[in-house]
Amino acid sequence: PLPGHPVKAVCKHLLKKDLEGKKLLSALFQGVSVYFNYTGNATCLDYASAYQPSLGDSGWNYQACTEMVMPICTDGKHDMYEPSKWNFTEYANDCYEEYGVEPQPFHVRNLYGGKHISTASNIIFSNGQLDPWSSGGVLHNVSDTAQAIFMADAAHHLDLRASNPADPKSVVEARKYYRTVIQQWISQ
Repeated sequence: PLPGHPVKAVCKHLLKKDLEGKKLLSALFQGVSVYFNYTGNATCLDYASAYQPSLGDSGWNYQACTEMVMPICTDGKHDMYEPSKWNFTEYANDCYEEYGVEPQPFHVRNLYGGKHISTASNIIFSNGQLDPWSSGGVLHNVSDTAQAIFMADAAHHLDLRASNPADPKSVVEARKYYRTVIQQWISQ
């Protein structure tokens, strides 16, 4: 299990002053432990335990190959990662080798209207202030039935997790809004 507001729980270990050398490594370990050992019961951090065997660990990778092709590359100068180029041909070959599928890079854009999204309805675009993906999100209402929600202090998928007393007010309010709007859609 994760604590309510897991990003805040991780960050509290990393926001201390004078984190260098062993202190920094220890703080990083404590932050990672929020995910792998929040209860404190584990005797070691086993990254493989994060995956549920019944769900498998390749669901997102398969979806990325079939629906959500997202080119991600890094140069090591404008980001904190090692340089890594992205090549669609290599990506497509990897998808075919792993899953026997060919990527459809424009599938989602075509399915949901792309730049013509104003013709869509019954959509809530949820965005969290702490979610790095929100920079590519729909941040403004598109129409009366395709609306954007912005949640302060919310991270990726926090609004989709189970309720927790530590949830930010913006997330609690967003969930109430979701219930109200979805009930309206169902009753139409």
